[in-house]
Amino acid sequence: MKLAPGLSFSWKRAVGLTAARQRFARRTGIPTSRQGLARKVGHALLGGIGCLLPLLLMLLLALWRIL
Repeated sequence: MKLAPGLSFSWKRAVGLTAARQRFARRTGIPTSRQGLARKVGHALLGGIGCLLPLLLMLLLALWRIL
């Protein structure tokens, strides 16, 4: 809701929903936004400590040799 230029009102912040979501995300490590969750999953699949891309390539090569 726009009040005046430079001022706005958010019912989620007034109720405390925003702070609760931030606390939950910090404590659990699970992002509460759709974009944050997508980034975390993408990082885990393609570029984290447990990178699945080389594992998938090795699996595909092994299957190709069997067939």
